[in-house]
Amino acid sequence: MASGDRVGLKSFLILAGSFAFAFLMGEMIHELGHFLAHRCFGTQTAAIHIDPFGASRIYGVQALPLQQMGLTTAAGPAFNLILGCLTTLLLWRWTSPNLLPFILWGPVALVQEGVNLSLGLLSPGSDARWLVQWGSPAWLLVALGVMFILLAIGLFSWILAARVISLGRSFGKRFTLIFFGMAFLMILRAFVALFRSPAAAVENLVPLGFAALLAAIVASLVGWLDQRRQSARRGPDTLPWGNSLFAVGMGLGLLLIQITLP
Repeated sequence: MASGDRVGLKSFLILAGSFAFAFLMGEMIHELGHFLAHRCFGTQTAAIHIDPFGASRIYGVQALPLQQMGLTTAAGPAFNLILGCLTTLLLWRWTSPNLLPFILWGPVALVQEGVNLSLGLLSPGSDARWLVQWGSPAWLLVALGVMFILLAIGLFSWILAARVISLGRSFGKRFTLIFFGMAFLMILRAFVALFRSPAAAVENLVPLGFAALLAAIVASLVGWLDQRRQSARRGPDTLPWGNSLFAVGMGLGLLLIQITLP
């Protein structure tokens, strides 16, 4: 395998494993936030079902007053955003590739909850719909959602530009690595959903389109930041395979844990 191919493979594995870990962690913490809020309001029958392929949910919840339902709904996004962004802020100064799965949790949480609050208004039973019933203005949720997504794009670009992984000098290579790194889990989820619910096959392709747009913007910004800094990255051949395998292990490990959870 040529040196450039090895570098590209290492970078892809680090990104794919890190994004998968951050995304699955964000979804799990989101549901945990709902669960803990329900328990605080005395709903002892509340339980969590974790599904890494997109069907995570809270069940066993009895009817609650609207005020309490609004708070338990808001707790999911808030818990994910607070813990994810706090983790990123605490670790972002360190450039070790082994920290990337944790550092990416913040921007991934911003994307997750940004989409949840904005596009979620189109989905019956979503958090956004419950928050509107609670009394939150729809325009405010959309504005927050868009703000979270824009902030995530900036953080993604800043973090990836500061890492020691090599994303390539050309836009095409950066886009390919970032897109497939971010979208690998989405492709797997779409494949599983195709067998679970063939009628929703087109709907499950929407996240891939969004990931492509996000990757194009981030790839452009990373290139711009590289030019602004006018500093070379650490030599790509010095990146050990162990960093790539660690990231893959983190993502795959969390995926297998969630699959085996009851």
